[in-house]
Amino acid sequence: MPQLVSSNSDLLRMAGHGLAEGARVVWAFLNSSFGTSLVTAAAGAAAGAIAGAWVAQMVAGRAERRKAQTEEIRNTNAAINLAAGIVNSYVGVKRQFVIPMVADLKETGDRHAAWLADAKASVPQQPEPFEFTTEFHIFAPVQTPIDDLREILFNKVTSDNFTLSIYQLLSQAITNSQDTLAQRNAMVHEFRTAPPGATPQLIRLYLGLARPDGPVDERYPNLVNELRVQTNDVIMFGKELAQHLAEHGKAVAKQYGRGAPKAASVDFTRPERQGLVPDAAEYKILLAALRGEGPGADDEAAVRVEA
Repeated sequence: MPQLVSSNSDLLRMAGHGLAEGARVVWAFLNSSFGTSLVTAAAGAAAGAIAGAWVAQMVAGRAERRKAQTEEIRNTNAAINLAAGIVNSYVGVKRQFVIPMVADLKETGDRHAAWLADAKASVPQQPEPFEFTTEFHIFAPVQTPIDDLREILFNKVTSDNFTLSIYQLLSQAITNSQDTLAQRNAMVHEFRTAPPGATPQLIRLYLGLARPDGPVDERYPNLVNELRVQTNDVIMFGKELAQHLAEHGKAVAKQYGRGAPKAASVDFTRPERQGLVPDAAEYKILLAALRGEGPGADDEAAVRVEA
């Protein structure tokens, strides 16, 4: 006949006895060969899952990093091509228009000075009229992809302070050269439409000589000189930007490692040998300031960038 539970204390004693017996059974199972292998397998599976997740995360992170590096190299290459294209355009302008324009102004000025000396020496005889045969060409402004270059540098690549500063100088130099060219073309239009017999006045305007009543109008020679300087600025700043971007692209490709997209390079040796690239010594202090080199670099860089 089964034993009846007479009180709550008896019930608790029986429950405790059951729990203890259950614990002994579980412990014995875990210490058995089958239980030990089961626990080991479960622990190994958990560790493997953790390691697999870590490896998967590492592989995914590397893939994302390489994707970003690939885009950086490609966008940098595009920026290099745009900057080099601007340089090549202005090298062509300098060769075909600016150098002949400057040379013609100097040659005409030298001939006129010699003519004046001969005229004074020939007094009281009437000197021969000065031969003024300059051709007044109107030049179209150069169209450049400066806005496309800005989009890449400001939004698609990692640009340091030098990159952004030299871009600002390049952009400003292009704007200045276009404004100067427009003013020069306007004066040339005045020269072309001058009435017959205005040659003495044209000579004074062209060379920036004083009029008989005293005032001097040096606008034209000043515009020619400004165009020469601004063309050199575009060439130098574009060249420095392209070379700096090439170094950046190579650095990113090196971080990428084997299989990296090819980073573009630039070579301005040919125009340099032809004397079409301005002397770097003229820009040494400015470029050093933009790179943060030398005393007072930050101040000078800030001034030039704001200009």
